[in-house]
Amino acid sequence: MIARMRIQQGSGEQKQLTGSEQDLPRLMDDGKVTIPLSTIYDTLRDAVLNDRAWVQDFQDDEITISGDFYEVLKAYQRYRRAA
Repeated sequence: MIARMRIQQGSGEQKQLTGSEQDLPRLMDDGKVTIPLSTIYDTLRDAVLNDRAWVQDFQDDEITISGDFYEVLKAYQRYRRAA
């Protein structure tokens, strides 16, 4: 099944979105797309688990995440090392 994505052209300004608007990818002026992690999670997880070559093509790309999410990931990383 192929999922269709709609992209909104953005002016670079952040605005509060409500309801289903929050799930729409937003194309920013710099060509980057802002989307909720939940939108790509299943696809990305499947690609990583199945060692898809295209994932490695993007492994050096930078991503932007919230500070809270970063802190949770770092704590989880420390927890996993200790186990």
